[in-house]
Amino acid sequence: MFQSPVIRVLFATIISLLLITVSWGAFIIIVSPQSSKTDIKLLDKSLFIRNTSIQNTQLEGNNIILSLTLYSTYYSLSLRAIELNLTKNGKSLVSNFSINFHLQKDKNTTVQYNIPRGFSDASNHKFMLIDKGNYTLNSIALRYNSTSVYTSKAFLIGSSFNIIGEPISQMQRGSLWTAEQIDLSTGKRISNFFLTMKESSIKINADFNSTFILRSQINLTSVNFVKLSSSGKSPTNFFINGSSAVVTLNSSSSANVAQFSNTTKFEVVFNLEKGESLTISILVPKQLIVLYYGIADDHWETNFENPLITMNLVNKYFKEWFNIKFVFSIKINFVSPSTTNLPTMMLSAAKQFGEALGLMNNTWDIGPGKRKGNLGLDFLLIISNKTMSNYGMVLGDRNAGYNMASNVGGSLNARGFRLAQDWADNLFQHEISHMFNAPDRYTGQDPPSIMTKSSTPEQVVSDISAGTSWLQINNWLPQDLVTMANAIKEFQTYQN
Repeated sequence: MFQSPVIRVLFATIISLLLITVSWGAFIIIVSPQSSKTDIKLLDKSLFIRNTSIQNTQLEGNNIILSLTLYSTYYSLSLRAIELNLTKNGKSLVSNFSINFHLQKDKNTTVQYNIPRGFSDASNHKFMLIDKGNYTLNSIALRYNSTSVYTSKAFLIGSSFNIIGEPISQMQRGSLWTAEQIDLSTGKRISNFFLTMKESSIKINADFNSTFILRSQINLTSVNFVKLSSSGKSPTNFFINGSSAVVTLNSSSSANVAQFSNTTKFEVVFNLEKGESLTISILVPKQLIVLYYGIADDHWETNFENPLITMNLVNKYFKEWFNIKFVFSIKINFVSPSTTNLPTMMLSAAKQFGEALGLMNNTWDIGPGKRKGNLGLDFLLIISNKTMSNYGMVLGDRNAGYNMASNVGGSLNARGFRLAQDWADNLFQHEISHMFNAPDRYTGQDPPSIMTKSSTPEQVVSDISAGTSWLQINNWLPQDLVTMANAIKEFQTYQN
């Protein structure tokens, strides 16, 4: 067909190349899937959990740390996701979270994880909070890959752990007392003496009909609920810092009084008939209060840091003054409606959050304090990078309290001024304080505090220049500390 020898050689070469190409193509088509299957089989056999560790007893306010020791026989593995399966009271709970961790070949690698508080019920996919109770970690499923080949592998565990409430420590206060005894029949002061409270109480005996006046003082460095107790038959009046009777206890009873002061002076007045006795005590119970919160997020981290880092800063001040800790539970992303009206956006976020978690009525239950419809969560934090009508607000009943607060990146009421990154924690602290009934206060009317806002542009400039703007300081006023301490009690038991 081809007469020229050169052409014949060229033709033969082309045909040979085509055959080689087709052969390789056939090889690729036939062999490549088999290679992928082989890789998956190798991956399945290459990862092992050598050890799991989780503390048997956990305090409610602490992180729940799961420690895994992994061993890989494959040359390059990357851990991408973890699925945990727990059991509580017969219910199967599941949680998935992403991770990015490289494992070295033929080496034990120990990795620690903070078990998330937000799980879902495997039977109905509703939100389940990991709070107090007994749990069994049934299994762990790991998703991992080598280059483009991914696989998952489940491991049976069977470890149990128990989450318990924070312990109460009763700190005795006012141990050194001065006492006066007055004869009721003559009105004369009979004796003036010192008493030392032994253990947790002090007992007074009357040899004749008498009025007793006991005085002491304690130093309080934060807001405390002082527990006042009396066992007498007659009324016992407790006076604090020279005010009128704060508490009158009848018969054997007790009361808790929120109190803040560097030095708090107590005066206890009561009458005893001849032969009667009375026992009183003043204690400061201390127990870490744990509140669980969820986050509805609309692109907050476009301009601001991780909200959990911001909440850690806020936690510092609430722990110092109220012995309270906010524990993150779950975050969902929500789609903000096309409006600058902040209440409208908050209601939309509450609805989307409720639908995602399967809350009662598929929305966040707005109201005072802890609500059953929110499945164990105490409050909802709504955050958005948008510029809205206000920097933030709370929704709820002004007289009863709130359980939902919002924080956004800019405020139209502040002429569209965008929030500086360093001020985000002040905004969070301010709005969460509103949730505990702390009111807005204003420059010129109130001393500087986290709640004291500027009323005019001139005041904004003046306050920032002086370093006294609410976006620069973190203190609360004493009266707001007591108000908030009383409101926090609404979150310790269900309000509906």
